[in-house]
Amino acid sequence: MSKTKPITTEAISAILDEKLSPILLTVNGLKDSVQFLSEKFDDVFKKSNELNEIEQYSRRDCIEISGLPQETDEDLNKLVVKIGSLMDVELDERDISISHRLPKSRSENQQENRSAANTSAKIIVKFTRKLYISESLSPRNKQLFKNCLKFKRDQFFRCIWTYNGRIYLRKNSTSPTHAINVVADLEKLSSLR
Repeated sequence: MSKTKPITTEAISAILDEKLSPILLTVNGLKDSVQFLSEKFDDVFKKSNELNEIEQYSRRDCIEISGLPQETDEDLNKLVVKIGSLMDVELDERDISISHRLPKSRSENQQENRSAANTSAKIIVKFTRKLYISESLSPRNKQLFKNCLKFKRDQFFRCIWTYNGRIYLRKNSTSPTHAINVVADLEKLSSLR
């Protein structure tokens, strides 16, 4: 009969240490790798945001025009000046730094392939001076907008805009939006302060 040794806690602990030691080394190595990749991801994300801000800043004097058919040998600067005159905006070719068609994105190409209509690429135009194009408001809303501009300056509001003929005000980028339909709305807004 063979004698069996009693298994002690120390013996079990030694066996487990021997078997688990390489696994723990691997896990610690993986933790270090995950930490390294996480830091690199944070760096890439930060750089991506910085790049986006630079790209957006470079477009500050640009507009995009959609829906114009593309023609062979088109002169986009002349086309932009013509569009400006149709909108009662005085433009000269010297006001245009550059204009060109934008390449279509993959999603635009896929949509075009699915639809019967062949849509033209958008035109981007960079101006040499500030150009303001406003939504066409009715005479009443135009006067209301002037009142809103004065209110914005007097009450230190930061945001004013129009959308579909309606006028909106906001104190700052995190405050609630207020639709202004009549002058009385400005009086109510003033009393909320």
